[in-house]
Parts: sequence; C-alpha cells; structure tokens
Amino acid sequence: MAAIDGDGRGRQAIWDLVGPLTLSIAASHGFGFFLFPALLPATRAEVGLTYTSAAYITAAAQAAYMVGSVAAMTLGPRIGAGRLMLGTTCLTAACLFALAGADSAPTIGILIATLAASAALNWTSIAALSGHHVPVNRRALALAVVSSGTAWGVSINGVSVSFVVPAWGVAGAWTLAGGLALATAALAGLVLARRGALGPPTATPTVVSPDTEGTPEPAPSSAWRAALWWLRKPAVFYACLFSALIGLSAMPYSTYLGAYLQGEVGHPATLAGAVWSLIGFSGVAAGLGVGWFATRYGVRASLCTSFLLFFAGALILVLSPHPPVVFAASVFYGIMYFTFWGLIAAYVTRAFTPETSMRVIGASLICFGTVGALANWAGGLWAASGGSFAVLYGVVAGLALIMALLAFGMPRREAAR
Repeated sequence: MAAIDGDGRGRQAIWDLVGPLTLSIAASHGFGFFLFPALLPATRAEVGLTYTSAAYITAAAQAAYMVGSVAAMTLGPRIGAGRLMLGTTCLTAACLFALAGADSAPTIGILIATLAASAALNWTSIAALSGHHVPVNRRALALAVVSSGTAWGVSINGVSVSFVVPAWGVAGAWTLAGGLALATAALAGLVLARRGALGPPTATPTVVSPDTEGTPEPAPSSAWRAALWWLRKPAVFYACLFSALIGLSAMPYSTYLGAYLQGEVGHPATLAGAVWSLIGFSGVAAGLGVGWFATRYGVRASLCTSFLLFFAGALILVLSPHPPVVFAASVFYGIMYFTFWGLIAAYVTRAFTPETSMRVIGASLICFGTVGALANWAGGLWAASGGSFAVLYGVVAGLALIMALLAFGMPRREAAR
C-alpha cells in the first residue's frame, strides 16, 4: 500500500483511522481500567467482594499494567502494531464478557489484571500506528483525540452505573462494555485491513511528511550501547520524566479526590459524583481542542499550558475548595490528564521510528506505573498517620508547576508541530 503523505489527502484520510483507535482506547482504558471501580459498590452487594479483595485486585492490575508495558517493548516490533492493536481489542472484549459471569475474587482479579496488561499493549501499538499512518503535522491532533477515548469510556461508565446496573445488574454493565469493545474490534479490523496494517512489521507502510526532520535513528542492537543511546535522546528523557511525574501527581490526585472532598472538606457524595462526570466530559471535549492547539502551536506549548491548568486546579483545591472552584479544578484536571498521553506520544513518534517508539512509550508507561503506585502508597500512609489531604494537593500543585517549567524547556526541534 502506498505511503500516506502530508497533503490534504493525508489530512482527510486520518479520520477514518482516528475513530476506531479512539473507540479502542475507550474500551481498553475507559472500560478496562475505570469500570471496575465504578461497579465496586454493586459488585460488593452482588458477589460479596470485600474491600480487602478489591485492594488486592487493584494492586494486581497496576502490576499487570507494568508487565504489559515491558512486554510491549518486545512484542510490538515483532508482531506489528496493527496486529497487536486488533488482538488487544479482541482480548479486552473477551475479558469484559467473561467478567459478566465472574463470581469470585480470584476470577475477577485475573480478568482485571489481564485487562490492565492488554491496555498497556494497546496504547503502545496505537502510538506506533500513528507513526505509520498519520502525517507528522497532524499527529498531535490525532493522538490528542485518540487519548481522550479514555474519557469517553469513563462517561459511558457513568451512564451504565446509573441506568444499566439498576435494570440488569453488574453483569449487564460488563456485557454492554464487552459488546461495545467487540464492535470496536470489528470496525478496527476492517479499517486496518483496508490500510494494509495487519501484515508483518516490515510490510506496514510508513508516513511520509515534509515536516519530518531527517530519518529517525533506530536503537543499536547491543544492550549497553542502546542504553547509552537512549539516555542522550531528549524525547526518551522527557517522555519518561513526564510520565513519572504524572504518576507522582495525577495518580494520588484522582485516588484521594473523593476522600478529600467528602471526608475532609465535607461536601456531599452528589458533588463528588458530579466532579467525576465533569472530569470525563472535559476530557472528551479537550481531545479536539488541545489537539488543534498542539497542531497550531506545538506539543511543547500544549504541555506547558495543560500543566499550568493542572497547577491552578490543584492550588485552588487547597485554598478554596468550594463547589464552583472544585468544578473548575475538575475541568482543568480532565483537560490535562486525558490529553497528556496523546501529546507525549506525538512528541516521541516525531523523533523515532514507529517500532522504536513502542519501546520508548513502553518504558514511559513503566515509569508512570511504578511511580504512581508508590505515590498512592505514600498518600495512603500520610492519610493513615493523620495527615491532611490538603497538604497532598499542595504537593501536587508544586509538581504541576515544575512540569510546566520543564515543558517550557523542551527542545523545539523534536516537538511535533
């Protein structure tokens, strides 16, 4: 199949691919990651799952996500991005359907962990597909929209909890999610087959763009030379650094938000529910908005702006956690978090071949998962010792400001425009 160029034809052609990729992220991350916590109260009532079991399941999912990130660094270049993306979407659908009939903690834990590992593989393959099929001058827009798929999934979860669970129970919610994931796999298979993206890695077409600055350099084969080569690449450094900082800040931000608003500030549960709805809907809207901004002004400017919004949101949660301010902070968080992954993937795929990009993104996900798990653990210890969550959100605000300053210092040469 002919390569896709950077002209108007290429700009029009990306949207038939962006749709299935966005839906795949909605299934793998929106359902695979966020549906289980949303269904936890109903699951406890129907299956008798304890909070201790839920904690073990969540920990297993985090570990599995890191395992999937490691596997992506090897499996992606060998299997091919298209095959891996389609396979993980099908695996997601199968696990979601299986959860509809799961009635024990071990079974649920195994399926949730499998979903987490599949999600890591899914995202790395999607980032590589963008390197093959999306012109570099449209990649930030495309990946920002695709990464907002998680927010679409979170929004559907809210609808499912409100209307599907009361009528058909937890099994109905998992079955609906599985059906949507299966439909996504069918659509993605058709689109990828038409684009010739389901062949072996060497047969996958690569995007040609007048904005590409030279030929991306592949990583050396020997381990020590590869490590040295990676360490001196700004795209690798910033991808891993920002992912680790997002784990350090955004993970405890979302984990303890409900506990802070309800338990410490004293807001009702209805406000906490509205906050999560706002986070999801703002992520959906941010996909196009931030993507357009990145296409016009660059990834560097987009990351800097979104981190400043994150800083403002965390700071006002500490200084004045009243309803209008809390809603604004929720919007700022949704804009930053759900588009970050697309922006950083656009930055990486600008600098490397799609196959090498999978390794870099896999490494960044390991940084995110490891640091995020440690941050959640530290936040829990702080709360257990009597510490105020306001201090935690003050630290998050400081980290967000540091990220904004770091983004301002990113090299312009490797930033996608």
